[in-house]
Amino acid sequence: MSSSKKSREAQGFTNGNGLTNGNGLTNGNGLTNGNGLTNGNGLTNGNGLINGGGLQSSGGFGGYSHIELEGKSNVARISVIAILIAILLGGGCVYYLWDQGEVVPGVMIDGTFEDWTGIDTNSDESGDAGPNDNIDIIETGVTIDNVYLSFLVSMKEPLFTTQDGTTIRILIDSDNNPATGYSYPCMGADHLIEIYGEGNGVVSTSLLYVFDDSREKDDWNGFYGLTTLKANATTPGLVSTTMELQVANFDLGIDAESGLKFVIAAFDGNGNSDSTNVIDLSRNEESQDACISSEREEANGQHTGTKIVVDGNFDDWEQNAFLKSDSDDSLNANADIVRYANLTEDSGETFYYINVEGEMLGGALFGSESAKNTGKFPGYDITLSDEQVPKVEGGAPALSNKDQIFVFIDSDHDVSTGYMSNSIGADKLIEIRGHYGVITSSTISNYNPNPEIENDWNWIGETNTPAANDEDEIEILGVRGDYYLYVLSWDSDKDDIEPEIYNKIDLPDNETAKDGSRAGSPTFPSSWTLVVDDDDEALATDIEIDTVHAAWDGEYLFVKITTETAFDITDSTMGIIIDDVDDANGVKYMAACSSSRPGSTSYGFTYQWVGNAVWVDQSSDDSDYTDHIKVNDGHHGIQLACDKDELGFTLDLVNDKIRAVSTDADPDAFGDTSFWQLQNVPSNSLDDITDATALGIPEFSSLLMPVASVLLITGYNHRLKKKYPQQH
Repeated sequence: MSSSKKSREAQGFTNGNGLTNGNGLTNGNGLTNGNGLTNGNGLTNGNGLINGGGLQSSGGFGGYSHIELEGKSNVARISVIAILIAILLGGGCVYYLWDQGEVVPGVMIDGTFEDWTGIDTNSDESGDAGPNDNIDIIETGVTIDNVYLSFLVSMKEPLFTTQDGTTIRILIDSDNNPATGYSYPCMGADHLIEIYGEGNGVVSTSLLYVFDDSREKDDWNGFYGLTTLKANATTPGLVSTTMELQVANFDLGIDAESGLKFVIAAFDGNGNSDSTNVIDLSRNEESQDACISSEREEANGQHTGTKIVVDGNFDDWEQNAFLKSDSDDSLNANADIVRYANLTEDSGETFYYINVEGEMLGGALFGSESAKNTGKFPGYDITLSDEQVPKVEGGAPALSNKDQIFVFIDSDHDVSTGYMSNSIGADKLIEIRGHYGVITSSTISNYNPNPEIENDWNWIGETNTPAANDEDEIEILGVRGDYYLYVLSWDSDKDDIEPEIYNKIDLPDNETAKDGSRAGSPTFPSSWTLVVDDDDEALATDIEIDTVHAAWDGEYLFVKITTETAFDITDSTMGIIIDDVDDANGVKYMAACSSSRPGSTSYGFTYQWVGNAVWVDQSSDDSDYTDHIKVNDGHHGIQLACDKDELGFTLDLVNDKIRAVSTDADPDAFGDTSFWQLQNVPSNSLDDITDATALGIPEFSSLLMPVASVLLITGYNHRLKKKYPQQH
């Protein structure tokens, strides 16, 4: 019987004075190819039990029928062999097969199952395998003696009777160490057992695999074949709902006193599956969901911003950001993006948000539904050849069970620099990996251009960045810029978004600052022109717009918006959008002027509608715009100063139209990634909006003419009086 090299060498059985190639059991005077049990006069291929006159290949359903040896003669032979071994090893050998000199009876793999009577089992929920009751696990059992570890698996309906095939897997954490082996919730699987059958109720293949710890823990191809196993699912004359199988402790590198964990799963060929909780030898169970929740909490990062806290709780996104919807796609639900957003805070920190239809970073428990090998083997305890199950040491490609998230960021807003990805030049890359809903890595890197290879995938300076997720959402700390993102599932399904382009607005080189700053310092007027008289709509009184007045001084368009009661700027936004009626591009509203309070200070900002896609704040320095707003100053509401140089067009004071808007859902609704940033006419969380109304403010020349006429008439009359003082 084959076993792992590590376990054999660790127990002193190889190429020493132990059991192999020395004076021990193999190729010497011991049990194999000598006078012992194998190919000699012993039990295998000689006069013994297998392929001789004994038990194997002598009939029975599926080649797995066994007859129990007579205890007396068996004990005598084994006792003699044991004494010889003890003598050969000088008394230093562990008495491996016996406990206090007595044979410990075990389970026989014969398909009758009477020997499981009295052994406690674990129940599994019924009806959780989809429409296929043939893979619906309802009961499992495990028992161990000094030689074998035995398993029992019972289904709701008969096993191995469907033509598309049934695969049963048992992952075993042989060393009780989650840090070694294939990563699975609550455990690290050092060994894998796969049993396959189809159509006739008979086991076709029963194989033991070992995980290569030099491979990545998420690599399904990290398992390589070791040996065939005893397995049987037949009841004499009938198909069976129950299967039993057995694996040698020696092949697992354990003994009867070692602890271990295991999980059992069943699959059909149509995508249905069922799995148990993680179970130990004492039949204690660990819920997969509980393990994932605990591992997720441990893996989630933490970072506190002014609006967004990276902690796996997403209420702050609902309250502070505009969440954009993505189409419903026919692909792996774990990769199907439902909503996404980013938000740049007043501090400059930028956060990203993604919501998927299925499980965020769900990945896969296993790399495939079907068994690695579905061929038929003539018996058990057969070491596998490379042709039967290729080993992975030769460089078989990795098969990861992880999902990935990529966020490409163009932080300099220059498409000609960085990695070209979907029309942006990304100089930053955020990459998140995970499976079972748990983040395994979260990093941000810088692009390093390779002059010899165009658009080379060459990222350097990788550092960790905080990210946190729950069942279907994730939030990530990143950097500001144009961005493009996608989610890639472990099975190569991919869902992406349209690139989000935010044109960077810079002060022209030839523009000089006004009054010591770019923004200037406006002087609010005392005289106003009524533009809008809005109807009473019974809204929250602090954001219900009553009237809108305007004024003009040649540098600023001033707006006064009156509300029913004092305006609360700490949680609300109020302002106007301006329609350039002569715009040749047909964009309805080209500028906005509104209140903004992203932190604890009130600002009056002017925005431009850029690229037919987004409102862009024209402020170069927030501190310059604290004097562009008056809040509840002499009236209920606000007054705003809108700089003509920041409108993006020449204002027509008579014909250009304005609409006043308000919301109490966001104190910076036009700001970065907020409710209204991507809407030319605000609609999300909008509380009040007035009709489009022409400004109707007389041009300067129109204002001048009546004054000049009055002056001329007055002057002319004065001259007449002087010339003709006596005339009446």
